[in-house]
Amino acid sequence: MRFEFEVNLKKVHHIEVRKEIKIQKEPSLRRSLILAYQIQELFDNGKATSFKQVATWLHMTYARISQIMNLLLLAPDIQEEILLSDKEAIKDLTEHKIRKIAIESIWQKQKELWKVPAKEV
Repeated sequence: MRFEFEVNLKKVHHIEVRKEIKIQKEPSLRRSLILAYQIQELFDNGKATSFKQVATWLHMTYARISQIMNLLLLAPDIQEEILLSDKEAIKDLTEHKIRKIAIESIWQKQKELWKVPAKEV
């Protein structure tokens, strides 16, 4: 699964307030995963060379960028659910709550662990 996002930095300065409000209503986990894809695109296009460089641009720490990028290690099914699902459980999940899932290297185990946080919320 691959999601592509085009980022035009010149337009960022002209975002209407209504769009910002709409973006803020998106679940934080979804926003983090989309950011991870956007950062990965910077690397793929040779526009960024390190997490430290990206962290400086985004006024974040290296550790936070690393945590966000770990979301790309989630099984494609889980990523798809995060990006496309309207389930209430997704709205309350944060990147912090699913870190243990993201670092699990076996996707089948990730899927088993994924069922637990979704039910807890």
